[in-house]
Amino acid sequence: MPYNFNLVYCKLPVGVTVTPATNPCAEHLCSQLCLLSARRPVYYSCHCQSGWTLDPGDRRTCVRDDKPFLMVVRESVILGVPLDPLDTSNNAMAPVSGITGGRDIEFDHREQFVYWVQSSVSGRSEGSIWRVKTTGTNRTQFAPAAIIGSPSGLAFDWMSRIMYYTNPTGKSIEVIRADGSQHYRRTLISSSGTPEGAGEPVAIALDPARGKLFWTDRGSDSGVPPKVSGADMDGGNPRILYTGNLAGIGAVAADVSASKLYWAVANAGQIECGSMDGVSRVTVVSGLSLPWGLSVHQGHLYYSDADYEVVERVDKASGANMVVMRSGMSGLRALKVHARDGRSSWFSSRSAESAGSSNACSSNNGGCPHLCLPRPGNQRTCACTTGFVPSQDGAGCRQYESFAIVSTPKFLRGFHINSSDHSEAMVPVGGSSYSLKDRLDVHIESNFVYWTENSTSSYSRGVYRAKTDGSQYSRFISSGVGRGGVQGIAVDWVAGNLYFTNAFAQQTHLEVLAINTSYRLVLLKAGGGDRPRDLAVSPKLRFLFWTDGGQTPKIERALLDGTNRTVLASESLASPRGLTVDYASDFLYWTDDALDMISRMATDGTQRQIVRYGSRLPAPTGMAVFGRYVLWVDRKLGKLFQASKDPANADPPEVTSALCYFMLCYLKYLS
Repeated sequence: MPYNFNLVYCKLPVGVTVTPATNPCAEHLCSQLCLLSARRPVYYSCHCQSGWTLDPGDRRTCVRDDKPFLMVVRESVILGVPLDPLDTSNNAMAPVSGITGGRDIEFDHREQFVYWVQSSVSGRSEGSIWRVKTTGTNRTQFAPAAIIGSPSGLAFDWMSRIMYYTNPTGKSIEVIRADGSQHYRRTLISSSGTPEGAGEPVAIALDPARGKLFWTDRGSDSGVPPKVSGADMDGGNPRILYTGNLAGIGAVAADVSASKLYWAVANAGQIECGSMDGVSRVTVVSGLSLPWGLSVHQGHLYYSDADYEVVERVDKASGANMVVMRSGMSGLRALKVHARDGRSSWFSSRSAESAGSSNACSSNNGGCPHLCLPRPGNQRTCACTTGFVPSQDGAGCRQYESFAIVSTPKFLRGFHINSSDHSEAMVPVGGSSYSLKDRLDVHIESNFVYWTENSTSSYSRGVYRAKTDGSQYSRFISSGVGRGGVQGIAVDWVAGNLYFTNAFAQQTHLEVLAINTSYRLVLLKAGGGDRPRDLAVSPKLRFLFWTDGGQTPKIERALLDGTNRTVLASESLASPRGLTVDYASDFLYWTDDALDMISRMATDGTQRQIVRYGSRLPAPTGMAVFGRYVLWVDRKLGKLFQASKDPANADPPEVTSALCYFMLCYLKYLS
């Protein structure tokens, strides 16, 4: 049906004029909103936005409403709900709309920021942290998904000016500085291979004055049970407080004045309570369906039930005297009480005198260059942001000179391999949950990491890159990618070229792209049962090497223009992968997960030797050579190993990290 649009012009008769209307608001003294009114003699009235109230003295100035209220997170909006059950308005704060997959919320009273966690698309696992001023202005993405990965729970230390968050996908608890232009961040607790480490951390609570943090954890298949755990706020002394019958554990809230913790258990439909030292566990509320948010304020415990679509309140000590605060609220998620006293956000004890109002990090960042992390006894730990270590004089932080970069299906992570603590050495890079991160390589001069992502969706397939500090994240190769995806990549750091294998239905192309240009060339096309896969390059020798996982597994070599193709090895191979060059000795190293073997040979195919072999290597995949050592990841054991590269050295390997979860893991060494 066609639509007709017409413009109408009105013209006054000759000699007729219009007297301009008087605007009483033109010179009004209202501090926020001026609305025209029939009230004499001023003909206007002053009004305030949500969260503010009109000064009863002059009726013109808006002052912040100091009454406590609930910040309630729904899937697509954040509301301010008064604590008075008789007040049915949701106007205690300016609503935050247009969010997707809202999860948790926090508040910084000093800077007047509301923080929340959301996913980029509702239902997807990756998430990001956003913030907005309480006036509704300055809405920004505080920590993007490409860097953070999958945040779930938030806890703001208003004394130290740092935000703690749980990362279930990364199996870690992390911290990021809220102030300043540099949001320094660090992983504090991760999967350590012990029950005390992180499994699937969900929610988090703090006692900043005492330097304590607490988190709920749904556990993992690697020996971490569902639990309530505690640790010092610098990540030290992790310990299990409560375990057993905690399947589906979720939210946690701290009542610092009473030294108690409250947590929700979805599978049991109840809320439990226990002391912060891990004793006297009791059930406070039962008969729930899906308890999600928790908050303690004065004598009350507030909670949301996503299935029953209610927000309710009970006496915190007994669970009695239940009051329905809101009903019929679909998409309910987290809630936290905000008491505008400069300290309180989601537990009333932020203002408790017994807890104190400062810690060792409250003044001048504790004298630390990057992060100041509180500890018990009014102590503190100065920590460097991820990728940095303390300088020799201890007064500053310097970057790591060498570390291993590991790709897991959802993350890229870097780990220091020159120290006993194997600290995280680069900002973890997350991104899309619809694709799997696979092969990777590094361009040392530019500090760019390149990696492949493969998916059933063409939207996600390709090659990506990011700096080791998490910046300049981008999809590097997005077009002309076969349905099998990019199977291998290698960076020629001398000429500045990226080689990659591109798998189509009938053929696999070996291609090269000049970095930072659009110039791209197919060097060779492999078909007839050949399937080039992993790549390695030696700019010094001018050779390109690759494994072939086709009908006849083999390792091949060619010049860097794809000519002089030569088979180096084709016998005693089943599934060669993880190909890498030892540039010190000009030996090729590779893994074979079907044969439980790590092997090496000279770059001309001679001097082939077994480096490691046996059932203790059930599925070695990615590999790198570092000095006298070879490092590899095992996709079945989910661990990063380090051992001598000398075939004659039979010393047992060292476990460097237990972080490779599911599917394939690949690593490269950055020096």
